[in-house]
Amino acid sequence: MLVLSILAIAAGLWIGYGAYVAPGEATEEQTVLTTSGEIEHRAVVSESNSLYPTDTVLENEPLYYTTIAPTVEGEFHSRYGSVQEGNATVTHELELVIRSVDGDETYWMTRSSLGSDTGQAIEPGEETTTAFEINMTEVQDRISEIESDLEDDPGESSVAVETTVTLEGVFDGEERTVTTTDQIPVQLTGGTYSLDDDELSGEQITEHETESATPVLTRAIGGPLLLLGGLVGTGGLVVFRPDEYGLSATERAWLAYRDDRAEFDAIIATLSPPEEAFDRPRTSVDSLAKLVQVGSNTDSTVVYDPTREVYVVVGEFLYVFEPPQKPDSTERGPESVRGSKSAETKSEHDKEPDQSEDQDVLALPAHDTDTHTETISDKNTNEA
Repeated sequence: MLVLSILAIAAGLWIGYGAYVAPGEATEEQTVLTTSGEIEHRAVVSESNSLYPTDTVLENEPLYYTTIAPTVEGEFHSRYGSVQEGNATVTHELELVIRSVDGDETYWMTRSSLGSDTGQAIEPGEETTTAFEINMTEVQDRISEIESDLEDDPGESSVAVETTVTLEGVFDGEERTVTTTDQIPVQLTGGTYSLDDDELSGEQITEHETESATPVLTRAIGGPLLLLGGLVGTGGLVVFRPDEYGLSATERAWLAYRDDRAEFDAIIATLSPPEEAFDRPRTSVDSLAKLVQVGSNTDSTVVYDPTREVYVVVGEFLYVFEPPQKPDSTERGPESVRGSKSAETKSEHDKEPDQSEDQDVLALPAHDTDTHTETISDKNTNEA
């Protein structure tokens, strides 16, 4: 139960931190301006033929015949969209571009104007139109003339209608000038031509706004609830189950002594020193571990006297450690304090000393008969 409460606290803190302290950032993309364009085209049959009557208008055909309808007429339309209302000024420029190309290389290029419209004020969604006209026979003659003048042209001729749209206005609170250029390829093949109007791409301007992310409802509520539940659970365990989660000062002292006894058991002798050993100046030590340190520093044996129930180191002084009182079985404390381990320790401590051992372990040096009593600290132990 305690583990579950701690896990709930940790999960609540983690979820709450992510939801409120560091929710992260959310980036929103907003399109502030779009431009688009399209063309319409047609050719009038001007030469007699067996297929079409003269003056027949062929509109938006995928292919026109130069011999019967050499001139193509068209309109270029553009419009724009904006998140902000208000007029914008639109300018169109249309040019016929003839080039000689080889891959990415351009060997020569010539331009001629097809038409323009300057400074029209329109609102978002309104359309601007510019008309144009191209005589394909004249274009072919112009290409032949240039190639004849150059005599040697390694490239291939390329023809296109180039559209340039310039848009000026205030968009999303900012003064902007946006220019979009597209090319509409014109395919000239023998006695036919065509306009590829799929190449018009337009323009789109987007802006990214970064804001603090709004925490998800499950995180916003779940984190605090988990934290609260974990705290309540832990508090309840401490309040209603003190025997398992609280130790008295007596129990803590006893456990510390038990740990020291287990650690140093191999170097502790159990016997009763002679009475004259206790006539020496006496110094009290507050833990078994410190007494073991004194014995190490003075090259003396640590002795447990089962008669007096004390631990001593006999030297120029008599260093004494009195074990803490064993906790009563009715007091609070873990089973390890109240159980069999203490019984084992007592049985070890209660062993009768071998009197022959007294003479081997204790060699009592000469000493003054004056009594000297003090409590040894870490500093005293180091000095000893």
